[in-house]
Amino acid sequence: MTSKVKELQELERLLVLPVSSKILIALARRLALWSHRAASRRALQGLTAHELSDIGLSREAALLEAAKPFWRR
Repeated sequence: MTSKVKELQELERLLVLPVSSKILIALARRLALWSHRAASRRALQGLTAHELSDIGLSREAALLEAAKPFWRR
C-alpha cells in the first residue's frame, strides 16, 4: 500500500467528516490504488529473469500479471 493511501486512511479515521468528504476520500484512495497497480505492473515488464527469480515469479506469470488492467486485482 502506498504512503498516500495510508495517509488518506489515517485522515479518514481521525476526522468526523461529512458524507461528501468521505466519498471523495474513498475515490482518492481508489485512484491511488489503481495508480500503484499500474506502476507495479509496468515495472514487472522490465524485470530481468534473475530479478523475477528473486521475487519468485516466472516470466510467464509476470507477463500475465502485467497484462491485467489496473482495476483488476
